Amino acid sequence: MVKKIGLLAVLLALTFLVYACTDEVPLVDEDDVLGEPEAPDEDDVVEDDDALEELKSLVMGTAEYMVSYEYDFLGEDMSLTQYVKGNRMRTDSEAFGMVSRVYLLEDSVVTCMEEAGQWMCFESERDEVEGVEAGDDPVIDDLEEGTFDGTIQRLPGRTVAGTSTSCFRALYLGFTYDYCYSAEGVPLLVEAETDEGSWSMTATDYSTSVQESAFELPAEPGSFDDMLGAWGY
Repeated sequence: MVKKIGLLAVLLALTFLVYACTDEVPLVDEDDVLGEPEAPDEDDVVEDDDALEELKSLVMGTAEYMVSYEYDFLGEDMSLTQYVKGNRMRTDSEAFGMVSRVYLLEDSVVTCMEEAGQWMCFESERDEVEGVEAGDDPVIDDLEEGTFDGTIQRLPGRTVAGTSTSCFRALYLGFTYDYCYSAEGVPLLVEAETDEGSWSMTATDYSTSVQESAFELPAEPGSFDDMLGAWGY
């Protein structure tokens, strides 16, 4: 199964790479990134021995969904739409005036960018981009791999994208992560404070079915070197 939520690693790394190459990365106020997180209301946090197993079952739940997010990373807002079906994933983003898509397929990662109505796609082997950490989520990764040894607490449920959710807090590796999942196992809200700064994903709409056409590429892919060449490197 494709890892949920941690998908943003590839997308963010490639997006910031492009903008680093063009010297157009927006400046972020350090106070916005490294400010003190709000103290949790301890009255709302419930210790529950069953919370870990319930969150794990939700994380390992549905293998097919579409969800649109408002995503904030390092103080910058962007819109994301994620499609998951089996071990395939597609993530669409609109950020810094760029429209892009990242396809995680069986053996490859294809990154597509639109400029002046034209799509350019670039392909690399999937193992060449594994381990990228920007926007990654170690809680979900380790829950799926069975190596999680942190603490899971239950939070009050919230209504997200028009549906009731089950919410949890993970205390792991010295950081705090809050999650809300739909009954079907779709991640609808994530809020995290890590050494990379704060980031959050809040769903605005979701579905539990995905058409095969969602994984059709908008252009024939070239290589990663072709992408650098297209940007003058």
